[in-house]
Amino acid sequence: EKNPFSNQYKGPATFDTNAADYGRPEEGSLTAQRGQKAHMWVDKNIEKMVEVVKNHGKFDNEREGISITFGDLFHVYTEVSDTLVGILKRAKKRKRLHFAGDMLFQGTSDSVVITVIDETVDSHFGRLEKLSGGGTKLSSKPPTMITRGNQDWK
Repeated sequence: EKNPFSNQYKGPATFDTNAADYGRPEEGSLTAQRGQKAHMWVDKNIEKMVEVVKNHGKFDNEREGISITFGDLFHVYTEVSDTLVGILKRAKKRKRLHFAGDMLFQGTSDSVVITVIDETVDSHFGRLEKLSGGGTKLSSKPPTMITRGNQDWK
């Protein structure tokens, strides 16, 4: 019925573009399984990206989060994966990381700051204090230096 090369094919179906399942594969189909697998792969890589930013970035009082420049992240992350820009775009869309603009390019975007924007900053540094009027403040001093390879950040 759905296969145009079948003898039972009755022509193109009409679709309700407002239906919840419009544009989605049939439940349990191989396409749906591949989509779920791809979604889990992206989730895993976003988590890995956030951890790399936390481990190699520094706490930024102005942004109230852990930040790293795209140039520094590019040098660190290329050893982990070759999907840096795609994962960054997905992490921004899912509101896990923030950076200016929509696309980052090696060289021209090296100074763009990428910041972790989720609540895991609290558990990573363990010293952010929520203020009653909104916002956060450090309850103790941030680290004075984070070392990455042979480069020291102050």
